[in-house]
Amino acid sequence: MPQVSAIDLTDLISGVETGGKFPKSSAELAPLLQKHGLDLVSGWYSGTMLDADLESEKAKALPQLTMFRELGAACIVFGETAGTIQNRQDVPLARRRVIDDDAMRTYGRKLTAFAEFCAESGVPLAFHHHMGTVIESEHDIDRLMAATGQAVHLRNMSATPHFTGQMAITNSAPHEFDIARFVLGAEYSSVCAFQPSRSAPGQGIGPVFMVLRTGAGQLVNIEVNNNAGYGYDVRCELVCEHGAIALRAPGHTETHLNLGATTDYAPDWRLRFERAYRLQDLAWLRSIESGVPAGASAWDGYVASYTAERAVEALQGGREVEIRYAEMPAVYGTRG
Repeated sequence: MPQVSAIDLTDLISGVETGGKFPKSSAELAPLLQKHGLDLVSGWYSGTMLDADLESEKAKALPQLTMFRELGAACIVFGETAGTIQNRQDVPLARRRVIDDDAMRTYGRKLTAFAEFCAESGVPLAFHHHMGTVIESEHDIDRLMAATGQAVHLRNMSATPHFTGQMAITNSAPHEFDIARFVLGAEYSSVCAFQPSRSAPGQGIGPVFMVLRTGAGQLVNIEVNNNAGYGYDVRCELVCEHGAIALRAPGHTETHLNLGATTDYAPDWRLRFERAYRLQDLAWLRSIESGVPAGASAWDGYVASYTAERAVEALQGGREVEIRYAEMPAVYGTRG
């Protein structure tokens, strides 16, 4: 927390999750949060309910639950880390720990009891599936939720009925803000945002449309649709003076039948981005070896988040909003 004071956070964000370097008691953390005008929203908890007994897990979690309750956190984010391979570079992801249905039912009973303890302590439990753990895939999540009680909540997998256009901007659009800025090599100067009315009220939010101007005079059109019912879809087209270039969907087959041609959409992000994640990890490892930073930085995260805040303001006010970023610290001026 003391290291982040190089940028005035009060104009950028209103809440944070705890991290590994955060103080571990409310007496230490509360003054820092107050200094920066921040609320404690939540934080990760590395659970080991798969192998540990219930009373041991309660004792381990109690200090964090106490701090979260005293500081008004909305929930504790539980990730099952027993047997995880996240920190084992010698183990392929395909060899992560897997449990059968009987073991899942036993785990579900233990996790439910622990979640009830969290709720009784004033901090509900939100389960976080994670790559490299025993609860990673959609199938794992389905079995887990079938084996647990109402006290075990799941971090949102899709847009909920109370999901708003503003949430779509702050949760999803920062990815698009970041990549368009990277492709164009320019900073945004303004944004306007629009949302159509729904033809069937109560069926979730409609898409959000945003138009951003860059300092170089380019226009960026971004659409976010968190309720696209046909599958996971990402589209991008760059229209230039002498031509255009567009991304292709990563489908590998096309079916021709009954006077028609069809292709499939992926159910989630993995088919499109699995190779990108590997390349990103490789670039990060090479940057460590060379000592030259590569890829996105904390500054890029700030720019995307701040752009989202201005886009929310534009959507709420129905007007174009100017974007003025803080001065970039010199440490981010050189990139590999």
